[in-house]
Amino acid sequence: MKITIVGAGYVGLVSGACFAEVGNEVLCLDLDAAKIRTLEAGEIPIYEPGLLEVVRRNRAAGRLHFTTDVERAVRFGTVQCIAVGTPPGEDGSADLQHVLAAARSIGRHMTEYRVIVDKSTVPVGTADKVRSALAEELKKRGADTPFAVVSNPEFLKEGAAVEDFTRPDRIVVGADDERAIQIMRALYAPFQRSRDRRKPLVQGIAIPRKQLRRIIFLGGDDAVSIQLEFVYPLLAFRRRRHQPAFHRRDELRYSRRQLIQVEPPH
Repeated sequence: MKITIVGAGYVGLVSGACFAEVGNEVLCLDLDAAKIRTLEAGEIPIYEPGLLEVVRRNRAAGRLHFTTDVERAVRFGTVQCIAVGTPPGEDGSADLQHVLAAARSIGRHMTEYRVIVDKSTVPVGTADKVRSALAEELKKRGADTPFAVVSNPEFLKEGAAVEDFTRPDRIVVGADDERAIQIMRALYAPFQRSRDRRKPLVQGIAIPRKQLRRIIFLGGDDAVSIQLEFVYPLLAFRRRRHQPAFHRRDELRYSRRQLIQVEPPH
C-alpha cells in the first residue's frame, strides 16, 4: 500500500518508518527543507530508541522516502496521514491551523480517491473541519473527487514509540466510509498479528458518522481517569453504606478492558 505522511515530526516519522517496516511504500512530506535533508542523509532529527535503525533499513530497501513537494506527496499515497503539530493556543486549546492547512493542500492537488487520516492530537469535531476544508478546495477547482476522513489517534510513549506502534495494545479508528474502513483494516493487519497476545486489543472501527460525530477516543490513561471519576464517588457511597468495595486493581482492569470499548447507541 502507498502511504503519504504529512509531517515528519515525532508521530509522523515513527508512523512512516513503522508502516514501511511491514512492507508499505511510504513518502514523508515536510516543508522544513533542512529536516528533509537530514532524513535523506540517513539521520533523524529526534532521538527515539530503535527508530534510526528502522529508518535506515527501509531507506535502503527503497520503501521509505522523503520530500518537500506537496503535489508529489498528494499524488503518491491513497492514504494521506496528517501528523502535523497542534500547539496549544493562549487559551490552552489545540491550534488546528497546520492540520487544516494540510487538509487544504491535499484538497488542492488530489485527483482520485484519498483516505485522509488524522493522527494529530486534535479536539472533538476536527474531522468535520478537515472534511469542510477539503470540500472547499475541491469546490474551488470544480472537482468532485471522492474522499474519506478517518480519525486514528496514536498512543506512543517517548522512549518506547517503535515498540508501541509495532506491537500495539490498542488500535482506534473512527470512520464512516466502508472503503476507507477496509483500507484501514488492511493497513493495520500486520500490527494486529505482531502484537503481544497477552494484552487486550481495542478497536473502534465502523462507527456510523451520526454516532461518531461527538465520540472521542479513550486512551489508556484517559480511560483510567474517566473511570475513576465515576468509580470513586460510588466507592464512597458504598463505604458509607458499609458495603464491600472494588479493589483498586479491579478498577484499573475494568477501565482498560471495558470502558475503552465504545459502542454506538441504538
